[in-house]
Amino acid sequence: MSLVDLSDKQLVALVKNCKLDKELKSKISNEINRRGLEIIIPIEKEISVSEKVKIILTCSFLYKYHLKKTSELIIKGNKKTYKQYWKYFNLGLFIHIIIFLVIVKYIIKPFF
Repeated sequence: MSLVDLSDKQLVALVKNCKLDKELKSKISNEINRRGLEIIIPIEKEISVSEKVKIILTCSFLYKYHLKKTSELIIKGNKKTYKQYWKYFNLGLFIHIIIFLVIVKYIIKPFF
């Protein structure tokens, strides 16, 4: 199979592979340049502390905001940040559930 037969995504994935031979990489780069493709390297950034707090506090509501935000992360290719986002989202849900159960047990239950 020649490089011409490969799809655009396959070419970009191959060029990102660091285990390839230099000669093969240069041929792939030439094919990418011939097709006019861009090699988009995702920027892996950490979630700021303020963003983490915002995620934890708003996880019980604003679902559309969270879905939009995570969709943007996936589109940009930030897989690590996407996983961190959902980790803090789930942590927030867990904290909210614990708080709800404590409220029910100690505040609402004594009235019944």
